[in-house]
Amino acid sequence: MPERKHDDELIKIKKRDIKEKPKKEKVKKEKIKKERPARVKSAPRARGVKLDFTEEAPEINRYWLAISKRYRAAKYISIVLLCTFLLSMMIFQRENITYANLVYLARDLDSDVEMNVGVYASIPYERSMSYAFEMFRGRVGVAGTQGFSLYSQSGSQELATKDLYASPRIEAGEKYALVWGAGERDYSVYTTIARVLTAESEFDIEDGCVSDSGSYALLTKSKESRFMINVYNESFKTVTTYYKDKLVMDIALDATGEHLAVASADVAGASVTGELMIGKVGSEERVSFDFDGMMPLAVEYTDDGSLVMLCDSGLVIFEGEKEKARVSFEGMTPGAFSIEGDIIAISFPTNATLSQNALKVFDTAGKAEYNIMINTKVTNVTTDGTAAVYAVGEGWATRLSLSDGKTLTGAVDTQVVGVLSPAGNLIVCTPDGTKTYFTDK
Repeated sequence: MPERKHDDELIKIKKRDIKEKPKKEKVKKEKIKKERPARVKSAPRARGVKLDFTEEAPEINRYWLAISKRYRAAKYISIVLLCTFLLSMMIFQRENITYANLVYLARDLDSDVEMNVGVYASIPYERSMSYAFEMFRGRVGVAGTQGFSLYSQSGSQELATKDLYASPRIEAGEKYALVWGAGERDYSVYTTIARVLTAESEFDIEDGCVSDSGSYALLTKSKESRFMINVYNESFKTVTTYYKDKLVMDIALDATGEHLAVASADVAGASVTGELMIGKVGSEERVSFDFDGMMPLAVEYTDDGSLVMLCDSGLVIFEGEKEKARVSFEGMTPGAFSIEGDIIAISFPTNATLSQNALKVFDTAGKAEYNIMINTKVTNVTTDGTAAVYAVGEGWATRLSLSDGKTLTGAVDTQVVGVLSPAGNLIVCTPDGTKTYFTDK
């Protein structure tokens, strides 16, 4: 028994020593965080371009974000409203959706469309028994016995109709082009994209004119008098009718369509008395001026509002209803002429064979700007109204610069049936198409 007790004591001593033995402290290892590059969401792709993925994205501007959300909502609302409107019109106004109403809609679709005028390409067209040419909103208008067409400056055909006239005529303003047949009753009105009116006059049409605002006038025969002039507004409604017993030579509307000028003559034996009537459209107001011994040939309003009447013996220029200048031709008879912009260009044959001509240029104050001699026959004169005057003959053309008075003559290797002069171009119209000259001057 004593031995066992001793063993028990030894065991207790060992357990106590184990408990009192100091524990080793464990050293905690600190984890080192590795820095990773910031993620770039939806990085853009680029071909051969290095992208900087470390660049910080710009902060979102909450104000503009809200604005964009409002515009996006407005867009979808507008689309829904438009679809609703169109659907309701198709259901409830179906009987009013007609060809005639769509034509009226087309009248103003091109009101702000203007071409950038540069070099005009050659334009091919069908041969015709008769031609008429006119510039219309930067396009070349061609009327023949086959129909009427509009061509862009690149030569592409933008509009084509089969208006058949034996003797076609064209007059153009800023809004409409008027096409009719001389001695015929049918006529049409065009924008650059569509024919917006086809109508028939009561009597044969002798002449026509168009204002920049869209109103137009037709000179016709009449039962009540020798001639009748009907003036129509831009909606094609008759607003004024004038009657003339004298021989009407030409008519013109001013840019706004508020005034109509009528040049006529009273011929009695060997004596001639010219008359210029200026009427206020839409009213009975009108004034007339007589010119003894002067035969009117043409009348035209210029860009500055002046009214020019060309006669066989001189020019008469009005400002409003007041004569401001008169120019005598001093015995010379005018030949080919052009009144465009604020320029009046006239050729005067100086011999009986017409082989020598004087080309004179006047401003709207009646001042002679240039007077040059051309030693060959002149068949056509045209001007762009600002920069140049062109005289064209058989196989040649001369350009007169209005800035320095210099002239340049070149060969024209084609038959000439008409001429046009948009800015920086002389367009010569032939039986088969157009050719352009002097584009680099």
